[in-house]
Amino acid sequence: VPDSTTPTVTVSFAFRGGSEQDPATKQGRAYLLAQALTEGTAEMEADVFQQLLADRNISLGFSAGRENVGGTLR
Repeated sequence: VPDSTTPTVTVSFAFRGGSEQDPATKQGRAYLLAQALTEGTAEMEADVFQQLLADRNISLGFSAGRENVGGTLR
C-alpha cells in the first residue's frame, strides 16, 4: 500500500569479491567480513550500535556470496 507520509530510502549495493576469492587456507573470510560490518565501530560497541539503528528504524545488513559482498541499508 503506497504511503507518502513516511519517506523510505533503500540502498542495495554489491562489490566483486566473496568466498571465491578467499585464500584456500582462510575459507570463510568474506563471510566473516560481512558479519563483522554490523558489529559496532571503534567508538561504539555492537549492542550500542544496534540500539542506535533500532531507535532510528534503520535496517542495515551485509552478506557474502560466492562472487560478491553486498549490503542493504533501509
